[in-house]
Amino acid sequence: MESRDAKRVTIMDLGAAVVAGKVSMKDIADGIMGGGAAAADDDNIFDTAEPRGGDTSKNSRMSTNIRTSSHSGHSTKRRTSLQGDHMGAEIRMSMSMSTRMTSRISTFIGVDSSAANLESGGGGHTDERRTRRNTEHQMTVGEHIDALAETVVNTNLEQAWFLESCMASPTCQRICFPAEHATRTKRQAADGNGPDNAEGGGKGKTLGADGSDIIWFGLEDFTCSGFSMVAVEDMALEDPSIYNVLGMTISLHRKTSVQRYCLQFPKANMPQGVGSQEVKSLVRLLHRCDHVNILCCREVFEDQDRIYFMYEYYPCCTMRSLYQSQTWTQEQIVNLARECCAAVAYATSIGLQHVGLTSSHILIPASAAKGGDPIVAKVFGFGLMGIVQIDQHDHLAWAPESLDRYNASLKDGSNFVLRMDGALRQSCDAWSLGVLIFTLAAKNPPFRDDAAVLQKKWQFSIAFEMLDAEAKTFVENFLNSIAEKRSRPAKALNHEWIRKRWRSPAGDEDVFRKLEDFVYAPLPKRLFGRFLTRFLAAEHLRAIAASFYTLDTQGTGVISVRELVQIAKANGRPQAAASAIFEWLAAPGGGSITLLRFAEAFAEEVIDGRALRHAFESLDDDGSEVVSPEELYEVLQEMDGSLTLAEVVRHIADAEQQVATLAGASKGDGYASGKDDQAIDYGEFCQLFPVRVQRMAVMSNRIDTERTTAEDLSGRFGSYRKKIQDWIAKLRGVVETIRKLSDTTIERTEAGSEAAKALKKEFSRLQDALGNAPGPFDAFEFQNMVQRAKKDFQRRQFGDDSPGHAKNKGKHKKEEVQVNSDLLGFDSFLQDISVCDSWSSMILPEIRTLKQALNTTNKLAGRVDQFKAHDVAEAVIIKVTEVIGKADIQLEEYTSFVDSMAAPEVTITGAMGGVQLSGRGIRQRYGDDDRGDDGPQDEGDEGSGGMMARFISDVTSRLSAH
Repeated sequence: MESRDAKRVTIMDLGAAVVAGKVSMKDIADGIMGGGAAAADDDNIFDTAEPRGGDTSKNSRMSTNIRTSSHSGHSTKRRTSLQGDHMGAEIRMSMSMSTRMTSRISTFIGVDSSAANLESGGGGHTDERRTRRNTEHQMTVGEHIDALAETVVNTNLEQAWFLESCMASPTCQRICFPAEHATRTKRQAADGNGPDNAEGGGKGKTLGADGSDIIWFGLEDFTCSGFSMVAVEDMALEDPSIYNVLGMTISLHRKTSVQRYCLQFPKANMPQGVGSQEVKSLVRLLHRCDHVNILCCREVFEDQDRIYFMYEYYPCCTMRSLYQSQTWTQEQIVNLARECCAAVAYATSIGLQHVGLTSSHILIPASAAKGGDPIVAKVFGFGLMGIVQIDQHDHLAWAPESLDRYNASLKDGSNFVLRMDGALRQSCDAWSLGVLIFTLAAKNPPFRDDAAVLQKKWQFSIAFEMLDAEAKTFVENFLNSIAEKRSRPAKALNHEWIRKRWRSPAGDEDVFRKLEDFVYAPLPKRLFGRFLTRFLAAEHLRAIAASFYTLDTQGTGVISVRELVQIAKANGRPQAAASAIFEWLAAPGGGSITLLRFAEAFAEEVIDGRALRHAFESLDDDGSEVVSPEELYEVLQEMDGSLTLAEVVRHIADAEQQVATLAGASKGDGYASGKDDQAIDYGEFCQLFPVRVQRMAVMSNRIDTERTTAEDLSGRFGSYRKKIQDWIAKLRGVVETIRKLSDTTIERTEAGSEAAKALKKEFSRLQDALGNAPGPFDAFEFQNMVQRAKKDFQRRQFGDDSPGHAKNKGKHKKEEVQVNSDLLGFDSFLQDISVCDSWSSMILPEIRTLKQALNTTNKLAGRVDQFKAHDVAEAVIIKVTEVIGKADIQLEEYTSFVDSMAAPEVTITGAMGGVQLSGRGIRQRYGDDDRGDDGPQDEGDEGSGGMMARFISDVTSRLSAH
């Protein structure tokens, strides 16, 4: 050790030591807090001297670690002896005093001193790193202080103790730690235990936050899919059994607003023997399964708890809820049978079987529940049995072989479906088809319970006597007790019953020409049609299916090249056209044209409303409400790499020119909004569909005509409305006067006699009012119209042999047209009623009776038959009250008509597009981060804030907009 009169260390020397990495700020702080008492005097604490008192423990601590900083931020310790180094001695003394202050600060703020040192970036250099060749950046004093402060803040402020458990729950993690949740997939992949590391042939497992195993099958992450689940109470399902029996819910994509049926299966309940290889194989087959009569699975996702099968959204009812109340014709039943056979045959051809068919798996359009045609039925659930589920809600349509194996599997818990070979599964599906078709025809299943199914005993009901004889053989071929002898669905499509009662719709020539025009159109137009099919709603696809069926002459649910060649030959079209159509529209490797590929040629014609708005918003990623040709090019170029931007620009220009031609204006007149900014807003986007524009123009012209007609009718009604109200009020006043006089006539006084005489005057007023109802015609002209109406009635009553008909045949014909056109008007409806009900002669019998009552007694005595006059007055009151009631009702109805025409609830502009059709603004659920289709956001993205941050941002933008 050096003597007491060693060299004094200044502040400048200490600062140089810190910058050089020989000492840290924590060491200096520790020396100040802990070493002052051991110095000889308070003014000389930086002297290079040995401590007093011979404290060996303190001396040992003085030969302690020298902290240095490294750019990597890791802290290490090393021992060294710096005896003879005056600065080193002072530093060691300072470091010996630092221990107490570090402990005090750490205890006070709750930070482990070692952890703080690690976070601060301190660490010992190796000898190699201390050479002159070491050029790594050394942390400055400020960086050391910032690192220590960051540790304190992270430990005590950002990550509170009560949020630690949130990391264990995925739902809570999305809200409390959105950044960690967004990047968890990358961290797991870096550690080698993510969902993408599931090896084929086995289940990929990771360790969950609670210590349990998380099974991964190598599917896309559901949290990155962009779909949000719709609450059960918000689902508007046409048939509750879609959710209650099949377990499907509705999900909505946050970006494109595309709806899907979502079928969820917990991974914990997966059948025995199922691994990632089986699941991936099922997913590949489901993606290939594209058929008009199959509810197609579009996407499959997973998270740590569940697998999500996303099926196309199709408003429907199950056959189970309809077959007992249906009144379908035999042709409709045959078509349903054909569609079910076509679906099973197609699924079998690509390697998918159902095995668990029930009446709930046959989905019939929702319109059929209201008496509509059940055409375009769909079968749901292919491939799920044995992979994600092992049972169904009932077994009445199950084959005896599968039911027997299912009962046996209940004892050992084995997966009976995987043990069945492909041929047996096909036989089971054939049996199920026979049961379902029997149920359709008889309105009841052939079996009542599982025992009857196992016995294979059934018989035809009397309902089959109402069908063709071929219907029995059709069902018998499926319900053969020997599995190997059962008819195959593909063969059943050629059965006599189907060929007798089913024909493909007419119109194949027009459909073929449309397809021919489409495949010879420019590439951008064809790709644009393919893009639009993503957004077609169920009603759009069902409308296209009517055209699709015209070319499906074999009834298989797909269009083959052979069918196209036959149709081309029958309609005088070249075979090359059929080949071109098939080459473009056929699914890759499929060998046939499916409905979804067929829809590319008709998408521009049928898309409308929300689907059109959602297609626009999917292109408008930035929410600017405009789409540039470059943005459209980026989307279309993903479908075909040979597309160029110039072709897209040319396609847009051609579409605009075609629309301008349809509108009767030239392109130079300023198409659409008159802008040439190379940006397409929503209004201009809608103009890119010439067929739709033409349809909208016809609709707009019709609405203009209706508006003009409504204004004319409203004006005609308004000019007589006040007169009709006054006329009704006049009748009420006369009736009230007659009622008072009628009550007076029964009095045995002179007043009673005078009242009876006064009735004659009031009757005359009524007769005059009833014969002159308000309207556009004067009394004389109206009387002539009444006479012509009577003659017209006589001609209709007695035929052409009525007197004078032959003489005035031509004249009456012209008068009839004029009379009918004049009588049917909003201004003459009251006169029309007066003609039909003969108001002018309604009270003539009562007037004659009143005259008799006034002339029956002795004129000299001046008395009348008061009781007869009273009865006559009551009869008139009843008749006129009925007239007033009918006039009031008609006036109210015509008023409501006029009010509706003057202020319609929905206009053409509001119904055909706008903000109300937008999918934007859909609330985020459970704090999900906004992600695109490519996966989670990048780490460190400031836009990956939590739910509260997005809520505040949304509220702020809404307030600023106002």
